[in-house]
Amino acid sequence: MGKRKSRPHPSKISKSTAPSQRFPTLSSLTRTELLLQTLRTSQPSNPAHPFKLNQRILLIGEGDFSYARALATSLGKGQNIIATSFDTKPALIQKYPHVQTILGELVSSGVTILHNVDATALTSNSRLSALTAQNKFDRIVFQFPHVGGSQQADVEQNRALLSNFFAQAQQLMNANGEIHVTLRDTPFYRQWSIEDLALKEGLAMKQRVPFEGERMQALGYTPQRTHPAVRDAPTLENAFVHVFEMRADKPATKKKEDIPSHGLARNMKTASASTIPKKSRAGAIGKKPKQMRGKRGTKR
Repeated sequence: MGKRKSRPHPSKISKSTAPSQRFPTLSSLTRTELLLQTLRTSQPSNPAHPFKLNQRILLIGEGDFSYARALATSLGKGQNIIATSFDTKPALIQKYPHVQTILGELVSSGVTILHNVDATALTSNSRLSALTAQNKFDRIVFQFPHVGGSQQADVEQNRALLSNFFAQAQQLMNANGEIHVTLRDTPFYRQWSIEDLALKEGLAMKQRVPFEGERMQALGYTPQRTHPAVRDAPTLENAFVHVFEMRADKPATKKKEDIPSHGLARNMKTASASTIPKKSRAGAIGKKPKQMRGKRGTKR
């Protein structure tokens, strides 16, 4: 029997075979590279996200556009993303001074940016109509819609916002498309009965999944309020994505006309919930509001 060879002492292992030489160290990779490497090599944990690179995606009611940036980063490119805000560009810069940097990054990644877009009058927006003339959207995303306030009258206004958004959005969506609406699971938001509102507009709930807040925040998403100077940023706790698709048995209905906007419901991102001063609301539901605006809400 031959003599058994002893294993060399760890200190005598050749540097050429040391683990640090065979594999890249974490310190050699940037934070963004680590995130992208993880995202592109792992299976998605959420069936509603990430989206696919070849899908046409419309984002409604962006606040500081950090969600759009996070989404574009997760996909690697942003040429199929159209990100919109209710506010004009000057108003955005006043609210979120850092937004100019984000907008520049989005343009560089190929994202199309539109301002002054009303979520309840999408089909009457000439710029958006031009972009959908040839191809409609595969995904339409509305993060944390909210018109402000926390009283019963505010519940009705938010319900009206979503109802009109659903009616408008499905006209821009292709036959196999989806509408994604993210809301927190709290007593206030449950009163909106979002599934019933969608059903009345010819949509069916496909699934309800947790919003990947930590994942998106790691990619640079920062929740914002519509009026950031008034209250702190909202939390993403207990947030869920409600995914809707066209009902297979949807009856033929007359096209719902756009409801002109005068400031009732504004596009509030983040998740674009903020409170809009009572003076800025255009009437309460049930009292013939002058006009409705789509607003993306910051969470409450």
